[in-house]
Amino acid sequence: HKLWFYFGEGRYFTRDDDPTAQRRIYGVEDPCYSDGKLIDGCSTTLTLSELDNVTSDSDATLGEYKKGWYIDLNPYGTVIDNITYDSERLINEPVAFDNGWVFYTTFMPTNDICSYGGGTYIWAVNYNNGGAINNIYGKVFLQTTTGRINEINLSATASGGNPPPRKIGAGSIGGGGPAGGPPPPINGLGTGGTVTHPPKPLNKTIQWLED
Repeated sequence: HKLWFYFGEGRYFTRDDDPTAQRRIYGVEDPCYSDGKLIDGCSTTLTLSELDNVTSDSDATLGEYKKGWYIDLNPYGTVIDNITYDSERLINEPVAFDNGWVFYTTFMPTNDICSYGGGTYIWAVNYNNGGAINNIYGKVFLQTTTGRINEINLSATASGGNPPPRKIGAGSIGGGGPAGGPPPPINGLGTGGTVTHPPKPLNKTIQWLED
């Protein structure tokens, strides 16, 4: 067995949050986990070069000797439908299921200081390579600051390509910015982009402290 960490970069709490830095989402194999337990005294670190960049590879296969993967989110200045956005960032904790699906909720604030809100997205990827999920099904419920809970049919969304898209929501979903907190749980399946799917989430890290 392997232990994986799923996380991303960025926040959107105050006006001082950096609008321009490049952010990423990650899936990283724990180098200090073996035979079902953590290795005593292990202090191994990983560098970005040891992870596969699968930003442009929806049909990803993890490279030999790679210890995980990452996806570059949209950069500062991205223009969609004549609207310019600040850099995309992760706004909720990822949701992982034991069928190999991992979901990330991201947000791109509008670059217009006279406006508000932005674009909200769901990333749906395979746990071990960051690639697209084939034969995905079910529904995702995503809440924005307007209070609206948006229902997204994954089966219909995934039918648009081969491999299917990993990023769901071209622009704003329902208007408004990111939710002030994670959406309410649906069927007890956790928070963030909540999925009505039978498998329960595995272990998860509640807090992450970076010096």
